[in-house]
Amino acid sequence: MAAFAALVGHPLTPWQAEALTLESLFSVIVGPRQVGKSRALAVLAVWWAFRRPGQTVLIVSAGERSSKRLLGQVRRVLDHPLLAGEVVDESIERVLLGNGSQIVSVPASERAIRGFTVDLLLVDEAAFVSDDVLEGAALPTITAREAEGARVVLACTAWEASGLFYRFAMQGEGGHDNVRTFRWRLADASTDNGGWITPGYISLMRSSMDPLRWRTEYECEFVQGGAGFFSRDDLMAAVAPYRLSSPEDATGGTVVLGADWGNRVDSHAVALLGVVDDYGLNGHPVFFLPWLETSQARYRVQVDRVARIAKAAPRRGWRGGFTAGNTGVPFLQSGQVSGYQVVQVLSETNGVGGPATEALEDALGERYVTRVNTTQASKELAFGRLLDLLSSDALVLPDDPQLLRELAGLESQATQNGGVRIAAAGTGHDDLALALSFAALALAPDMRTGPVSDASRKPPPEDWVQAPNGLLIPAQPVPVWGGFHCTRNYVRVTE
Repeated sequence: MAAFAALVGHPLTPWQAEALTLESLFSVIVGPRQVGKSRALAVLAVWWAFRRPGQTVLIVSAGERSSKRLLGQVRRVLDHPLLAGEVVDESIERVLLGNGSQIVSVPASERAIRGFTVDLLLVDEAAFVSDDVLEGAALPTITAREAEGARVVLACTAWEASGLFYRFAMQGEGGHDNVRTFRWRLADASTDNGGWITPGYISLMRSSMDPLRWRTEYECEFVQGGAGFFSRDDLMAAVAPYRLSSPEDATGGTVVLGADWGNRVDSHAVALLGVVDDYGLNGHPVFFLPWLETSQARYRVQVDRVARIAKAAPRRGWRGGFTAGNTGVPFLQSGQVSGYQVVQVLSETNGVGGPATEALEDALGERYVTRVNTTQASKELAFGRLLDLLSSDALVLPDDPQLLRELAGLESQATQNGGVRIAAAGTGHDDLALALSFAALALAPDMRTGPVSDASRKPPPEDWVQAPNGLLIPAQPVPVWGGFHCTRNYVRVTE
Protein backbone atom coordinates (compact mmCIF):
# COMPACT_ATOMS: atom_id res chain seq x y z
CA MET A 1 0.00 0.00 0.00
CA ALA A 2 2.71 2.51 0.99
CA ALA A 3 4.80 1.61 -2.09
CA PHE A 4 1.78 2.05 -4.38
CA ALA A 5 0.98 5.45 -2.86
CA ALA A 6 4.53 6.64 -3.51
CA LEU A 7 4.50 5.34 -7.11
CA VAL A 8 1.33 7.26 -8.00
CA GLY A 9 2.58 10.51 -6.48
CA HIS A 10 0.61 10.49 -3.23
CA PRO A 11 3.06 9.23 -0.61
CA LEU A 12 1.77 8.40 2.84
CA THR A 13 3.42 9.11 6.16
CA PRO A 14 4.40 6.07 8.26
CA TRP A 15 1.50 6.66 10.66
CA GLN A 16 -0.95 6.95 7.77
CA ALA A 17 0.36 3.78 6.12
CA GLU A 18 0.18 1.85 9.41
CA ALA A 19 -3.51 2.65 9.80
CA LEU A 20 -4.23 1.42 6.27
CA THR A 21 -2.66 -2.02 6.51
CA LEU A 22 -6.20 -3.33 7.22
CA GLU A 23 -5.04 -6.25 9.30
CA SER A 24 -8.40 -6.36 11.13
CA LEU A 25 -11.95 -6.47 9.83
CA PHE A 26 -12.54 -2.94 11.16
CA SER A 27 -9.98 -0.12 11.14
CA VAL A 28 -11.02 3.05 12.98
CA ILE A 29 -9.13 6.29 12.33
CA VAL A 30 -9.69 9.09 14.83
CA GLY A 31 -7.86 12.09 13.46
CA PRO A 32 -7.98 15.89 13.49
CA ARG A 33 -8.73 18.07 10.52
CA GLN A 34 -6.12 18.66 7.82
CA VAL A 35 -4.04 15.55 8.50
CA GLY A 36 -4.91 13.84 5.22
CA LYS A 37 -7.74 11.46 6.16
CA SER A 38 -9.68 11.96 2.93
CA ARG A 39 -6.60 11.81 0.71
CA ALA A 40 -5.42 8.64 2.43
CA LEU A 41 -8.84 7.04 1.95
CA ALA A 42 -8.78 7.97 -1.76
CA VAL A 43 -5.37 6.35 -2.24
CA LEU A 44 -6.54 3.27 -0.33
CA ALA A 45 -9.64 3.00 -2.53
CA VAL A 46 -7.57 3.05 -5.73
CA TRP A 47 -4.98 0.58 -4.39
CA TRP A 48 -7.67 -1.87 -3.30
CA ALA A 49 -9.43 -1.62 -6.68
CA PHE A 50 -6.21 -2.56 -8.50
CA ARG A 51 -5.00 -5.28 -6.15
CA ARG A 52 -7.56 -7.79 -7.45
CA PRO A 53 -10.03 -7.80 -10.41
CA GLY A 54 -13.73 -7.31 -9.89
CA GLN A 55 -13.53 -5.48 -6.57
CA THR A 56 -16.20 -3.06 -5.37
CA VAL A 57 -15.09 -0.20 -3.15
CA LEU A 58 -17.90 1.81 -1.57
CA ILE A 59 -17.15 5.22 -0.06
CA VAL A 60 -19.88 6.62 2.20
CA SER A 61 -19.66 10.26 3.26
CA ALA A 62 -21.74 12.32 5.67
CA GLY A 63 -23.06 14.50 2.83
CA GLU A 64 -23.27 14.85 -0.92
CA ARG A 65 -20.59 17.53 -1.10
CA SER A 66 -18.21 15.32 0.83
CA SER A 67 -18.94 12.31 -1.40
CA LYS A 68 -18.23 14.33 -4.55
CA ARG A 69 -15.05 15.74 -3.01
CA LEU A 70 -13.77 12.28 -2.12
CA LEU A 71 -14.48 10.88 -5.58
CA GLY A 72 -12.66 13.90 -6.96
CA GLN A 73 -9.61 12.90 -4.92
CA VAL A 74 -9.91 9.35 -6.27
CA ARG A 75 -9.87 10.75 -9.81
CA ARG A 76 -6.76 12.81 -9.02
CA VAL A 77 -4.96 9.64 -7.93
CA LEU A 78 -6.08 7.91 -11.14
CA ASP A 79 -4.75 10.81 -13.22
CA HIS A 80 -1.16 9.66 -12.63
CA PRO A 81 0.61 8.63 -15.87
CA LEU A 82 1.24 5.11 -14.51
CA LEU A 83 -2.53 4.60 -14.39
CA ALA A 84 -3.31 6.19 -17.76
CA GLY A 85 -6.04 4.39 -19.65
CA GLU A 86 -7.20 2.33 -16.67
CA VAL A 87 -10.51 4.17 -16.30
CA VAL A 88 -12.97 2.73 -18.83
CA ASP A 89 -16.16 4.42 -17.61
CA GLU A 90 -17.16 7.00 -15.03
CA SER A 91 -20.19 8.91 -13.77
CA ILE A 92 -21.01 11.36 -10.99
CA GLU A 93 -20.85 8.61 -8.36
CA ARG A 94 -18.73 5.84 -9.92
CA VAL A 95 -15.40 5.07 -11.55
CA LEU A 96 -15.05 1.76 -13.45
CA LEU A 97 -11.58 0.33 -14.09
CA GLY A 98 -10.37 -1.92 -16.85
CA ASN A 99 -9.95 -4.89 -14.49
CA GLY A 100 -13.66 -4.81 -13.67
CA SER A 101 -13.24 -3.14 -10.27
CA GLN A 102 -15.35 -0.13 -9.40
CA ILE A 103 -15.12 2.71 -6.89
CA VAL A 104 -18.47 4.20 -5.85
CA SER A 105 -18.89 7.30 -3.67
CA VAL A 106 -22.33 8.11 -2.23
CA PRO A 107 -23.84 10.25 0.56
CA ALA A 108 -25.05 8.51 3.70
CA SER A 109 -28.61 7.43 3.00
CA GLU A 110 -30.22 4.01 3.01
CA ARG A 111 -31.52 4.53 -0.50
CA ALA A 112 -28.05 5.28 -1.90
CA ILE A 113 -26.33 2.42 -0.05
CA ARG A 114 -28.76 -0.50 -0.09
CA GLY A 115 -28.18 -3.12 -2.79
CA PHE A 116 -24.38 -2.97 -2.83
CA THR A 117 -22.17 -5.95 -2.05
CA VAL A 118 -18.71 -4.57 -1.39
CA ASP A 119 -15.16 -5.72 -0.73
CA LEU A 120 -14.01 -2.51 0.94
CA LEU A 121 -16.27 -0.07 2.80
CA LEU A 122 -14.85 3.37 3.61
CA VAL A 123 -16.93 5.70 5.79
CA ASP A 124 -15.67 9.28 5.98
CA GLU A 125 -16.89 11.62 8.77
CA ALA A 126 -18.36 8.47 10.31
CA ALA A 127 -19.50 10.17 13.52
CA PHE A 128 -21.89 12.29 11.43
CA VAL A 129 -23.47 9.30 9.71
CA SER A 130 -26.50 8.19 11.69
CA ASP A 131 -26.26 4.90 13.55
CA ASP A 132 -29.37 3.71 11.70
CA VAL A 133 -27.69 4.19 8.32
CA LEU A 134 -24.42 2.64 9.49
CA GLU A 135 -26.01 -0.40 11.11
CA GLY A 136 -28.95 -0.85 8.79
CA ALA A 137 -27.43 -0.06 5.39
CA ALA A 138 -23.66 0.50 5.27
CA LEU A 139 -22.16 -2.29 7.40
CA PRO A 140 -24.38 -5.07 5.94
CA THR A 141 -22.85 -4.41 2.49
CA ILE A 142 -19.74 -6.46 3.43
CA THR A 143 -21.62 -9.44 4.86
CA ALA A 144 -21.41 -11.60 1.74
CA ARG A 145 -17.69 -10.85 1.26
CA GLU A 146 -16.46 -10.92 4.88
CA ALA A 147 -15.19 -14.51 4.57
CA GLU A 148 -13.27 -13.49 1.43
CA GLY A 149 -11.39 -10.72 3.21
CA ALA A 150 -13.73 -7.71 3.02
CA ARG A 151 -12.69 -4.77 5.19
CA VAL A 152 -14.24 -1.65 6.77
CA VAL A 153 -12.54 1.68 7.54
CA LEU A 154 -14.33 4.27 9.71
CA ALA A 155 -12.67 7.70 9.81
CA CYS A 156 -13.64 10.94 11.55
CA THR A 157 -12.62 13.58 14.02
CA ALA A 158 -13.63 12.87 17.60
CA TRP A 159 -17.04 14.08 18.69
CA GLU A 160 -19.36 13.16 21.51
CA ALA A 161 -18.60 10.06 23.57
CA SER A 162 -21.62 8.21 22.21
CA GLY A 163 -22.79 6.60 19.01
CA LEU A 164 -21.53 3.75 16.84
CA PHE A 165 -18.29 5.42 15.73
CA TYR A 166 -17.33 6.08 19.34
CA ARG A 167 -18.15 2.49 20.35
CA PHE A 168 -16.04 1.03 17.54
CA ALA A 169 -13.16 3.35 18.48
CA MET A 170 -13.33 2.21 22.11
CA GLN A 171 -13.50 -1.47 21.08
CA GLY A 172 -10.35 -1.04 19.01
CA GLU A 173 -8.51 0.54 21.88
CA GLY A 174 -9.78 -2.17 24.21
CA GLY A 175 -8.09 -4.94 22.26
CA HIS A 176 -11.06 -6.33 20.32
CA ASP A 177 -9.96 -9.11 17.96
CA ASN A 178 -11.65 -7.60 14.90
CA VAL A 179 -11.20 -3.88 15.51
CA ARG A 180 -8.07 -1.69 15.54
CA THR A 181 -8.15 2.00 16.38
CA PHE A 182 -5.56 4.53 15.23
CA ARG A 183 -5.34 8.05 16.64
CA TRP A 184 -3.69 10.61 14.43
CA ARG A 185 -2.43 13.80 16.08
CA LEU A 186 -2.00 17.28 14.71
CA ALA A 187 1.61 17.20 15.89
CA ASP A 188 2.16 14.15 13.65
CA ALA A 189 1.60 16.39 10.63
CA SER A 190 3.91 19.14 11.94
CA THR A 191 6.84 20.23 9.80
CA ASP A 192 9.01 19.34 12.79
CA ASN A 193 8.05 15.72 12.08
CA GLY A 194 8.33 15.90 8.32
CA GLY A 195 4.72 16.98 7.81
CA TRP A 196 3.02 19.98 6.22
CA ILE A 197 1.61 22.02 9.13
CA THR A 198 3.90 24.54 10.81
CA PRO A 199 4.23 24.66 14.61
CA GLY A 200 3.29 28.35 14.45
CA TYR A 201 -0.06 27.51 12.86
CA ILE A 202 -0.71 24.82 15.47
CA SER A 203 0.08 27.30 18.23
CA LEU A 204 -2.22 29.90 16.67
CA MET A 205 -5.10 27.43 16.39
CA ARG A 206 -4.65 26.29 19.98
CA SER A 207 -4.71 29.87 21.29
CA SER A 208 -7.64 31.05 19.16
CA MET A 209 -10.00 28.07 19.45
CA ASP A 210 -12.19 27.31 22.42
CA PRO A 211 -10.79 24.44 24.54
CA LEU A 212 -13.68 22.06 23.87
CA ARG A 213 -13.40 22.32 20.10
CA TRP A 214 -9.61 22.04 20.28
CA ARG A 215 -9.86 18.85 22.34
CA THR A 216 -12.35 17.19 19.99
CA GLU A 217 -11.23 18.39 16.58
CA TYR A 218 -7.46 18.53 17.04
CA GLU A 219 -6.53 16.35 20.01
CA CYS A 220 -8.88 13.50 19.04
CA GLU A 221 -10.56 13.47 22.44
CA PHE A 222 -14.11 12.23 22.78
CA VAL A 223 -15.86 14.61 25.16
CA GLN A 224 -18.57 13.42 27.49
CA GLY A 225 -21.79 15.28 26.76
CA GLY A 226 -23.42 17.23 29.56
CA ALA A 227 -27.15 17.67 29.98
CA GLY A 228 -27.65 18.23 26.28
CA PHE A 229 -30.69 20.28 25.30
CA PHE A 230 -31.00 18.20 22.12
CA SER A 231 -30.25 14.50 22.18
CA ARG A 232 -27.77 13.22 19.61
CA ASP A 233 -30.21 10.51 18.55
CA ASP A 234 -32.99 13.03 17.86
CA LEU A 235 -30.64 15.24 15.86
CA MET A 236 -29.22 12.43 13.75
CA ALA A 237 -32.72 11.03 13.13
CA ALA A 238 -33.65 14.34 11.46
CA VAL A 239 -30.62 14.52 9.13
CA ALA A 240 -31.11 13.91 5.42
CA PRO A 241 -28.42 14.23 2.70
CA TYR A 242 -30.21 16.86 0.65
CA ARG A 243 -28.44 19.53 -1.38
CA LEU A 244 -28.28 23.08 -0.08
CA SER A 245 -28.99 25.85 -2.60
CA SER A 246 -27.15 29.13 -2.16
CA PRO A 247 -29.17 32.33 -2.54
CA GLU A 248 -27.39 32.87 -5.85
CA ASP A 249 -28.58 29.49 -7.16
CA ALA A 250 -32.05 29.45 -5.59
CA THR A 251 -35.15 29.63 -7.78
CA GLY A 252 -37.64 31.01 -5.30
CA GLY A 253 -39.55 29.93 -2.24
CA THR A 254 -40.60 31.75 0.92
CA VAL A 255 -38.30 31.71 3.97
CA VAL A 256 -37.45 33.56 7.16
CA LEU A 257 -33.83 34.47 7.91
CA GLY A 258 -31.99 34.37 11.23
CA ALA A 259 -28.81 36.43 11.58
CA ASP A 260 -26.28 36.05 14.40
CA TRP A 261 -23.43 38.56 14.64
CA GLY A 262 -19.97 37.45 15.70
CA ASN A 263 -17.19 39.18 17.52
CA ARG A 264 -13.44 38.72 17.21
CA VAL A 265 -13.56 35.05 18.24
CA ASP A 266 -16.96 34.11 16.77
CA SER A 267 -18.35 34.07 13.26
CA HIS A 268 -21.35 35.74 11.74
CA ALA A 269 -23.99 33.17 10.87
CA VAL A 270 -27.05 33.12 8.62
CA ALA A 271 -29.73 30.42 8.57
CA LEU A 272 -32.78 30.27 6.31
CA LEU A 273 -35.87 28.32 7.39
CA GLY A 274 -38.77 27.38 5.16
CA VAL A 275 -41.44 24.77 4.53
CA VAL A 276 -40.23 22.13 2.08
CA ASP A 277 -42.31 21.55 -1.04
CA ASP A 278 -42.82 17.81 -0.52
CA TYR A 279 -45.92 17.48 -2.72
CA GLY A 280 -47.91 16.40 0.32
CA LEU A 281 -45.97 13.16 0.78
CA ASN A 282 -45.31 13.74 4.50
CA GLY A 283 -48.91 14.63 5.31
CA HIS A 284 -48.01 17.71 7.36
CA PRO A 285 -45.77 20.78 6.99
CA VAL A 286 -42.08 19.94 7.27
CA PHE A 287 -39.52 22.65 7.87
CA PHE A 288 -35.96 22.58 6.53
CA LEU A 289 -32.90 24.76 6.06
CA PRO A 290 -32.44 25.55 2.37
CA TRP A 291 -29.22 27.43 3.14
CA LEU A 292 -26.85 28.31 5.99
CA GLU A 293 -23.48 30.01 6.09
CA THR A 294 -20.86 31.50 8.38
CA SER A 295 -18.47 34.35 7.77
CA GLN A 296 -15.81 36.43 9.48
CA ALA A 297 -16.24 39.35 7.12
CA ARG A 298 -16.27 42.94 8.28
CA TYR A 299 -19.60 44.09 9.65
CA ARG A 300 -20.40 46.35 6.70
CA VAL A 301 -19.67 43.53 4.28
CA GLN A 302 -21.83 41.10 6.28
CA VAL A 303 -24.70 43.57 6.49
CA ASP A 304 -24.55 43.95 2.71
CA ARG A 305 -24.54 40.17 2.31
CA VAL A 306 -27.64 39.69 4.47
CA ALA A 307 -29.39 42.56 2.68
CA ARG A 308 -28.63 41.04 -0.74
CA ILE A 309 -30.08 37.69 0.36
CA ALA A 310 -33.21 39.39 1.68
CA LYS A 311 -33.70 41.50 -1.45
CA ALA A 312 -33.07 38.77 -4.02
CA ALA A 313 -36.69 37.75 -4.71
CA PRO A 314 -39.77 40.02 -4.84
CA ARG A 315 -41.63 40.77 -1.63
CA ARG A 316 -44.59 42.42 -3.34
CA GLY A 317 -47.66 42.49 -1.12
CA TRP A 318 -45.89 41.90 2.18
CA ARG A 319 -47.38 44.31 4.70
CA GLY A 320 -44.24 44.46 6.76
CA GLY A 321 -43.44 43.46 10.29
CA PHE A 322 -45.92 41.16 12.01
CA THR A 323 -49.13 42.99 11.16
CA ALA A 324 -52.57 41.44 11.21
CA GLY A 325 -54.02 39.53 8.32
CA ASN A 326 -52.58 37.72 5.34
CA THR A 327 -49.35 38.97 3.82
CA GLY A 328 -50.71 38.82 0.31
CA VAL A 329 -47.58 36.98 -0.78
CA PRO A 330 -47.98 36.45 -4.54
CA PHE A 331 -48.19 32.85 -5.72
CA LEU A 332 -45.22 32.16 -7.96
CA GLN A 333 -43.85 28.89 -9.26
CA SER A 334 -40.27 27.94 -8.47
CA GLY A 335 -38.02 28.81 -11.36
CA GLN A 336 -39.74 32.12 -12.18
CA VAL A 337 -37.35 34.17 -10.05
CA SER A 338 -33.89 33.87 -8.61
CA GLY A 339 -33.10 33.94 -4.93
CA TYR A 340 -35.34 33.29 -1.93
CA GLN A 341 -38.35 35.37 -0.91
CA VAL A 342 -37.31 36.43 2.59
CA VAL A 343 -40.43 37.65 4.36
CA GLN A 344 -38.72 38.49 7.64
CA VAL A 345 -35.17 38.94 8.94
CA LEU A 346 -34.67 38.21 12.64
CA SER A 347 -31.44 39.85 13.75
CA GLU A 348 -29.60 39.69 17.06
CA THR A 349 -29.20 43.03 18.82
CA ASN A 350 -26.96 41.97 21.71
CA GLY A 351 -23.49 43.54 21.76
CA VAL A 352 -22.12 44.13 18.29
CA GLY A 353 -25.44 43.02 16.80
CA GLY A 354 -27.10 46.32 17.70
CA PRO A 355 -25.37 48.54 15.11
CA ALA A 356 -25.50 45.73 12.54
CA THR A 357 -29.26 45.38 13.00
CA GLU A 358 -29.74 49.14 12.66
CA ALA A 359 -27.79 49.03 9.38
CA LEU A 360 -30.05 46.20 8.18
CA GLU A 361 -33.12 48.28 9.04
CA ASP A 362 -31.72 51.14 6.97
CA ALA A 363 -31.07 48.79 4.05
CA LEU A 364 -34.33 46.81 4.16
CA GLY A 365 -36.79 48.95 6.05
CA GLU A 366 -37.72 48.50 9.70
CA ARG A 367 -40.85 46.53 8.87
CA TYR A 368 -38.81 43.70 7.38
CA VAL A 369 -36.44 43.37 10.35
CA THR A 370 -37.33 41.94 13.75
CA ARG A 371 -34.94 42.73 16.58
CA VAL A 372 -33.97 39.79 18.78
CA ASN A 373 -32.54 40.53 22.22
CA THR A 374 -30.98 37.22 23.25
CA THR A 375 -32.00 36.38 26.82
CA GLN A 376 -32.52 33.21 28.78
CA ALA A 377 -36.24 33.45 28.09
CA SER A 378 -35.88 34.07 24.35
CA LYS A 379 -33.39 31.19 23.96
CA GLU A 380 -35.70 28.88 25.89
CA LEU A 381 -38.57 29.86 23.57
CA ALA A 382 -36.56 29.65 20.33
CA PHE A 383 -34.75 26.39 21.00
CA GLY A 384 -37.95 25.01 22.51
CA ARG A 385 -39.66 25.50 19.16
CA LEU A 386 -36.87 23.64 17.40
CA LEU A 387 -37.15 20.85 19.98
CA ASP A 388 -40.88 20.70 19.35
CA LEU A 389 -40.29 20.38 15.61
CA LEU A 390 -37.75 17.60 16.15
CA SER A 391 -39.92 15.65 18.56
CA SER A 392 -42.92 15.87 16.23
CA ASP A 393 -40.95 14.87 13.11
CA ALA A 394 -41.53 18.23 11.47
CA LEU A 395 -37.92 19.31 10.86
CA VAL A 396 -35.26 18.01 8.47
CA LEU A 397 -31.66 19.07 9.09
CA PRO A 398 -28.86 19.18 6.51
CA ASP A 399 -25.84 16.97 6.99
CA ASP A 400 -23.70 19.93 8.04
CA PRO A 401 -21.13 18.86 10.66
CA GLN A 402 -20.70 22.35 12.11
CA LEU A 403 -24.42 22.83 12.68
CA LEU A 404 -24.79 19.37 14.18
CA ARG A 405 -21.82 19.92 16.50
CA GLU A 406 -23.27 23.18 17.73
CA LEU A 407 -26.77 21.83 18.30
CA ALA A 408 -25.42 18.73 20.05
CA GLY A 409 -23.09 20.91 22.14
CA LEU A 410 -25.88 22.99 23.65
CA GLU A 411 -26.30 22.23 27.34
CA SER A 412 -29.30 23.02 29.49
CA GLN A 413 -29.37 23.72 33.19
CA ALA A 414 -32.38 24.44 35.40
CA THR A 415 -32.34 27.84 37.08
CA GLN A 416 -33.65 28.84 40.48
CA ASN A 417 -36.60 30.71 38.97
CA GLY A 418 -37.80 27.60 37.17
CA GLY A 419 -36.38 28.45 33.76
CA VAL A 420 -33.74 26.73 31.67
CA ARG A 421 -30.34 28.18 30.86
CA ILE A 422 -29.18 27.09 27.40
CA ALA A 423 -25.60 27.67 26.31
CA ALA A 424 -22.78 26.07 24.38
CA ALA A 425 -20.74 23.63 26.45
CA GLY A 426 -17.62 25.21 27.87
CA THR A 427 -16.59 27.98 25.51
CA GLY A 428 -17.90 26.21 22.42
CA HIS A 429 -19.41 28.02 19.46
CA ASP A 430 -23.14 28.32 18.81
CA ASP A 431 -23.25 30.78 15.89
CA LEU A 432 -25.24 28.65 13.44
CA ALA A 433 -27.41 27.22 16.21
CA LEU A 434 -28.37 30.73 17.33
CA ALA A 435 -29.08 31.89 13.77
CA LEU A 436 -31.41 28.92 13.30
CA SER A 437 -33.09 29.61 16.65
CA PHE A 438 -33.72 33.24 15.65
CA ALA A 439 -35.48 32.03 12.49
CA ALA A 440 -37.53 29.65 14.64
CA LEU A 441 -38.74 32.61 16.74
CA ALA A 442 -40.81 33.69 13.75
CA LEU A 443 -42.87 30.50 13.82
CA ALA A 444 -46.19 30.37 15.60
CA PRO A 445 -46.76 27.81 18.38
CA ASP A 446 -49.18 25.89 16.12
CA MET A 447 -46.75 26.02 13.21
CA ARG A 448 -47.08 22.28 12.50
CA THR A 449 -50.66 22.52 11.31
CA GLY A 450 -52.13 23.38 7.95
CA PRO A 451 -51.65 21.94 4.45
CA VAL A 452 -48.87 23.63 2.51
CA SER A 453 -48.41 21.30 -0.47
CA ASP A 454 -51.00 19.96 -2.87
CA ALA A 455 -51.10 16.21 -2.28
CA SER A 456 -52.96 15.68 -5.57
CA ARG A 457 -49.95 16.73 -7.60
CA LYS A 458 -47.84 13.87 -8.86
CA PRO A 459 -44.24 14.21 -7.64
CA PRO A 460 -41.89 15.03 -10.50
CA PRO A 461 -39.31 12.47 -11.61
CA GLU A 462 -36.51 13.53 -9.29
CA ASP A 463 -34.46 11.95 -6.56
CA TRP A 464 -35.81 11.88 -3.03
CA VAL A 465 -33.92 11.24 0.18
CA GLN A 466 -35.24 10.11 3.54
CA ALA A 467 -34.22 11.01 7.06
CA PRO A 468 -34.01 8.20 9.65
CA ASN A 469 -37.21 9.57 11.22
CA GLY A 470 -39.04 8.71 7.99
CA LEU A 471 -39.47 12.21 6.56
CA LEU A 472 -39.11 12.48 2.79
CA ILE A 473 -37.48 15.44 1.08
CA PRO A 474 -36.38 16.03 -2.51
CA ALA A 475 -32.64 15.64 -3.01
CA GLN A 476 -32.71 19.23 -4.32
CA PRO A 477 -35.50 20.73 -2.18
CA VAL A 478 -37.15 24.12 -2.59
CA PRO A 479 -39.30 26.01 -0.08
CA VAL A 480 -43.01 26.43 -0.69
CA TRP A 481 -43.99 29.74 -2.25
CA GLY A 482 -46.27 31.69 0.03
CA GLY A 483 -45.99 28.97 2.65
CA PHE A 484 -46.32 31.52 5.45
CA HIS A 485 -48.84 34.13 6.37
CA CYS A 486 -48.51 36.74 9.06
CA THR A 487 -50.49 37.30 12.24
CA ARG A 488 -49.90 39.91 14.90
CA ASN A 489 -46.92 38.15 16.43
CA TYR A 490 -45.86 35.28 14.25
CA VAL A 491 -45.27 33.94 10.80
CA ARG A 492 -47.71 31.03 10.41
CA VAL A 493 -47.98 28.16 8.01
CA THR A 494 -50.69 28.82 5.44
CA GLU A 495 -53.95 27.15 6.45
